[in-house]
Amino acid sequence: MIAIRTSERNLSKRITVGVIAAAALFLAACSSTTSPNSASADSAAAPAKTYRVAFLASSSQNGYNQAVWAGIQEQAKALGNVEVSLLF
Repeated sequence: MIAIRTSERNLSKRITVGVIAAAALFLAACSSTTSPNSASADSAAAPAKTYRVAFLASSSQNGYNQAVWAGIQEQAKALGNVEVSLLF
């Protein structure tokens, strides 16, 4: 019985962290400081917007988390305008 409760608690924590991370990414992606109608003709010359992505990991020793973090860093480097951070 104790092992079942512990695994249920761990699963619950993982689901909660996943939902929070998804909500944070959704809100960050949807926020905007300018409206589409206010863009001027010279907006192409403006510098690219920098995006920030945070990865919430329960453990840095987990192989899955390490692979996800490596993929995040790789894509951020490829895009060039993305700052990434790792949170525990």
